[in-house]
Amino acid sequence: MYYNCNLKGGTLMNAEKITDAELEVLKVLWLREPLTANQIVEEVSKQKDWNAKTIRTLIHRCEEKQAVTADRSSREILYSPAISRRDYTRQTQKSLADKLFNGSMSRMMLNFMEEVQLNEDELEELKEMIRDAEK
Repeated sequence: MYYNCNLKGGTLMNAEKITDAELEVLKVLWLREPLTANQIVEEVSKQKDWNAKTIRTLIHRCEEKQAVTADRSSREILYSPAISRRDYTRQTQKSLADKLFNGSMSRMMLNFMEEVQLNEDELEELKEMIRDAEK
């Protein structure tokens, strides 16, 4: 099942359709936007050993999937994310809960806590988040 995220322009996209490679383009744009294709290539290349053509293909795919917008009003095309990191994260978490835990976020969180060893500081931070959520 797919869930739609609101985009800046009011249209909808499906975050599940974004590949891990395409996500690298979004990560760069979430940190700094707008960027030209050359700037995106430069930033992604710092993290991944991919050639420029591959990264440009990923930018194009992100645009086709409406994950990025392209401003063509000036000489250089400027790319921006069409979905916020927060919305993308929410949609991805909801999708995972739906797939593996019948939609139960609490069961997903419990499973995560059982699988990951949290230190005292992390546990206290988690308790604080729960207290804040209860308010």
